[in-house]
Amino acid sequence: MLNLIDGTRAVLRSKSDAFPPLELHYAETCIVPQAAGDYEISSPDGSEVKVILACVRN
Repeated sequence: MLNLIDGTRAVLRSKSDAFPPLELHYAETCIVPQAAGDYEISSPDGSEVKVILACVRN
């Protein structure tokens, strides 16, 4: 689970094209399943963004 806590917006992209790019806005949350693989988070305008990453461990 990712939550955008700083920055106006960010784009979540799959490194393997497992899912289409997803735009997140401030305080929005999304769930990224482990099966989605590697991803990257960036700001469309190059400004700094911060996210909280929460994981469930077994």
